[in-house]
Amino acid sequence: MGGDDQTSVLVGAPHADWAIWGPMGGYIACLALRAAGVHSGRARPASINVGFLATAAFDELDIEVTTLRTTRVATCDRVMLRQGGRQVLEALVWSTDAEAGLEHHTGREAPVVPPPETLPTFTERLAGQGDAAPMHAFWRQLEMRPTDWIDDWENRAPLEPEQSSWYRFPAGHYDDPWLDACRVLIVTDLDAWGAATRSHVGELEWFAPTIELTCRFLQPAPPDGWLLGWGAAPVGDQGLIGCESQTWDAAGRLLAIGGSTLLCRPMPAD
Repeated sequence: MGGDDQTSVLVGAPHADWAIWGPMGGYIACLALRAAGVHSGRARPASINVGFLATAAFDELDIEVTTLRTTRVATCDRVMLRQGGRQVLEALVWSTDAEAGLEHHTGREAPVVPPPETLPTFTERLAGQGDAAPMHAFWRQLEMRPTDWIDDWENRAPLEPEQSSWYRFPAGHYDDPWLDACRVLIVTDLDAWGAATRSHVGELEWFAPTIELTCRFLQPAPPDGWLLGWGAAPVGDQGLIGCESQTWDAAGRLLAIGGSTLLCRPMPAD
């Protein structure tokens, strides 16, 4: 089951440890990314573009991967995740074996933030305010250290719709480039909604599921484990929020760029 096969069908199941209500979107996208890696046999991912079609459940799903285009050094695969007779996700994944090409690194600099070792964790911040640990199981799967913190969220002035945090997964780093890229893909999906809400004061009447997520993998992440996620939501209008994201390492190397589209929905009464 490699790059010579036009279509592969795999079976997987999201784990309940990655729940934010349902399975976290970036985590579900990782199943598609890993399946494309198995199918293509290429060395590493180049990009992924994901459309979320339905909320997945914590149950077995079918993962169908079809090769759309392959060259000497790159492959494009379409990945479809189906569960219970319905499609929950569709993604296009480019992968590559290329080792040489144009090389340049622009003067774009990482956000100026305190190093992760100097910052309290998300859970410690909540405890300092007398709040319980995060309610969703997902937040127990990685360490999060917000680069800034607002103690009195309800009585603040509107802020710029930007947010950044340090993230570290328990394994720190994976030797498999496809598996390690999953860390970056999850971080790409984390700061969009938080960034958008910073511009709004008072009780929110909306929530905003992600309907589209993209990530372009620029450089491999280093083995030290820390990833700096930065997200911005410069425009929210007519029921949509457009978000952009960047992921950096602790040395200030830009690892990935991406973004997402959020669809605003009225907050349920319950």
